[in-house]
Amino acid sequence: MDFDTNATVRAIHDNVENLPARIYRRLNQGPDELLPPVPPVLDQRYRQALEIEPPQAYYGLEHFPLAEGLDALITAYESSTVKSPAARSSLRIWTPSMEEMNNLIKARWIFDRVRESVLLRSCSPNSVWACALEAALKNLQDEYGRWQQVLEQNTQAIAALNPEFFRIWSPPEISLMQLITDPDKSQGEEKVLEARLQSSSVQFKKDVVVFIRPGNELRILTYTSLNISGGDTTTHDENKVLNVHSAQIIPRYALPPYGQNLPDTCDFELCFPGASSGDLYRFLNEDDRYAFQQVLLGYKVVFQDTCNWQLHMSRFQGKMGGTGIVQIFQAKPLQPSNPTQMNGGPDSHALNRSDTIFSQGSMLTTSTQFYTLRSNGSVIAEYPHAPLIVIFTKIDGQLTFLRVPSKLTCSGSRESAHQN
Repeated sequence: MDFDTNATVRAIHDNVENLPARIYRRLNQGPDELLPPVPPVLDQRYRQALEIEPPQAYYGLEHFPLAEGLDALITAYESSTVKSPAARSSLRIWTPSMEEMNNLIKARWIFDRVRESVLLRSCSPNSVWACALEAALKNLQDEYGRWQQVLEQNTQAIAALNPEFFRIWSPPEISLMQLITDPDKSQGEEKVLEARLQSSSVQFKKDVVVFIRPGNELRILTYTSLNISGGDTTTHDENKVLNVHSAQIIPRYALPPYGQNLPDTCDFELCFPGASSGDLYRFLNEDDRYAFQQVLLGYKVVFQDTCNWQLHMSRFQGKMGGTGIVQIFQAKPLQPSNPTQMNGGPDSHALNRSDTIFSQGSMLTTSTQFYTLRSNGSVIAEYPHAPLIVIFTKIDGQLTFLRVPSKLTCSGSRESAHQN
């Protein structure tokens, strides 16, 4: 009994030891000896489909990629006759669909491409690729043994299928991960501005994204990333939710003279309720600065200049004056950016050139009408809100803004405005 057991163990050991060599010899038989050949009309369709969204690892039949190739083989096989309802019936009166038969032939065609690849021949006979291909060969032989006659009878019908049924490579997966710069739809957000901020180091870049929310709220996202192209390089991000009626908005850039208190560090300071200090924002260009102000206030700056001002207060028989910056506001909230609707494509800036202070003349000298369609079908003409004149200045050392009323008389030069 012991002798027989030892002999059996030695036989098993010999079989296992020689398995890689047997696999190698089997895979190196002629392809027609392993499986029936692929009809030329289908071979041509598969070769054409190789160029549809190929993976980066593919650059020719001779170096057919092993990982991606086996992936495609398994995908085709699992969608083939092996999963067909016809295969589960022992009556043999139903046949698989044309798509299922096509996938079986496609898997057999991919098998040849992987088997003939230089990359496979450079591997060891006991490599994972060789063993996986041996298992695939056994499965394909079983399916061909069952459906070969049906496949041959339907070759022309299979060849007439639409091109998408012949694609070899799986479509690239689309990432569903939400980017930090995407609006939060659960909060009803819409993106209205994305702009570059001044960074403290050339190794990093800093950006700000503003989202509007219902209820006079804004979400302001600032994020810092490595100053390199490609990939997710975000190193830090911070979100602040601002209610425009409770936060203090200080346009530091309007301090006369410019940047006196915070030189080269700040355009705006946003002070949130309860915070000991405000958040600072400095933009790389004026267009973004005024767009940010337009988001916060709902007004577009259509004119800006320095000025001297005086207020004559007849009730108190006195006057006060100073220097400052005069701006003319046009009521015009910045619209949500929708790349698919913008002529400039996905990379277009949310702020058009016509929405900057350089379009000074058009909105001040032209009376523009807007037309509204009522529910009863009638059309009414509406005029935009009158512009606002605001002067940013310092009174008793504090930054203050003066809203100039509509009843205004100007005397002397353009720099001097008087109110009676």
